[in-house]
Amino acid sequence: MLGKLFRRKTGVLVAALAVLAIGLIAAGCPAEEASEGDGKTVVTNQEERVAAAEKIDELRGMDPPDFEGIETEWNDTLKGTAEKRDESNGTTMVADIEAAIAAGKAGEDQGVNGQIVAKTLDRVFYLSVKSELAEVKELFDDKGDEGAVHKWDEAEAYYAGTGADVNDDVARAFKEGRKSILDDDLLAVEIFSQDIDKNIISHFANKIVAEAEDAQAATDEGEAAEKLTEGIIFYSIIADKFPAQDAEIMEALSSVETYIPETVSSLLAQGFSDKVVSEANEAILPANWGENKAAIVAHEAGLYAAALESVKGGEEAIDVRGLKASIAALKAAVENEELAAAEGHVADINEAVGELVL
Repeated sequence: MLGKLFRRKTGVLVAALAVLAIGLIAAGCPAEEASEGDGKTVVTNQEERVAAAEKIDELRGMDPPDFEGIETEWNDTLKGTAEKRDESNGTTMVADIEAAIAAGKAGEDQGVNGQIVAKTLDRVFYLSVKSELAEVKELFDDKGDEGAVHKWDEAEAYYAGTGADVNDDVARAFKEGRKSILDDDLLAVEIFSQDIDKNIISHFANKIVAEAEDAQAATDEGEAAEKLTEGIIFYSIIADKFPAQDAEIMEALSSVETYIPETVSSLLAQGFSDKVVSEANEAILPANWGENKAAIVAHEAGLYAAALESVKGGEEAIDVRGLKASIAALKAAVENEELAAAEGHVADINEAVGELVL
C-alpha cells in the first residue's frame, strides 16, 4: 500500500520510491532459549530487532546519513521479519525499505528516504505486535515455554519498536494480560490486547497531526517534505480504519500546502467516531449478544472514543464525557446481559456522536 500511496504524492516522494526491490528471500530466525530467571520467556531475537531499528535511527541522523550501515542492519537483523509481515498482510514494506535504501545510497533525497526506512520499520513492529497477539489466542491452551505466554512476551518486546509510549494503561495491559493467560481468562486477554492495539493506532493518528504541524512550521522544502513523508507512512499504517474519510485524507496528504493540521485532525476524529458507533452497535447484534464478542467490541468503542479525544487535542479541546459515560453504561449492560438497557445506551452513543463538532 505504501508504494501506492507514495506514487500519488509529490514529485519528491515519487522519486524516492521510483525503484522497488524485487525478489524476497526467506530468512530463518535463530532459536531462542525458553525462559529467563525472572519467569518471563526469553525474547532476545525481538529485542535485537528493536535495537537494530534504533541503530538505523542513529545512522540516518548522521551527516551525511550512513545508508551503507543502514543496509547492513536491515539485511542482517530486520529483513526476515519484514518479509514475514509482508507475506501475512499483503504489504510491500520490504520493497519500500529497499527502494529507499538504494535511493539514499545514491545520494537522492536522503532525509526523505531515511524517514521512509525508519517509519516503515514502525509499521513492521506494529504488525509484529498484532501477529504475536493473534498467536496468543491461537495458542491459548498451550502454557508451555513456546506457547501463549511466550507470544505475549514477544508482543511486548516488539511494542518497543512501534514508537508508541508505554503509558499506565499499556503497562497495566501487558502485566495483567500476561497474568490472565496463566489464569485461563481469555476474555481478559482479548480486552488487554485491544488496549495495546488501540494505543498504537492512537499514537499513529496523533503523529499524523503532529507531522502536519511540523510541515507547516518547516523553514525549507526538504524539511517539509520529510514531515509529509512521515505523515503519509503513518497514515498508511492505519488507513483501513478510515474508509469513509480516505479520499479526503489522501487529498490532504497530496502536498505540503494541503497537509493542514486542523484538516487531518478533523478527518481522523470523524473516522474514530464512525468506529465508536460501529463497535457499539456490534455489541447488541444477536450473533454477538451473550458472547465474549459483545464485551470486546463495547470495550473497543471506549478505546476509539479515547482516540477521538486525543487526536482532537484532549479534553480541553473536545468534550466527550457524555459519550464516555454512555459507553461505560453499555459495557455494564453487556456484562450484566441486560439487552434492553444496552440498546438504550447504544442509542445514546449514536446521539452523542452525532452532536460532536469534529
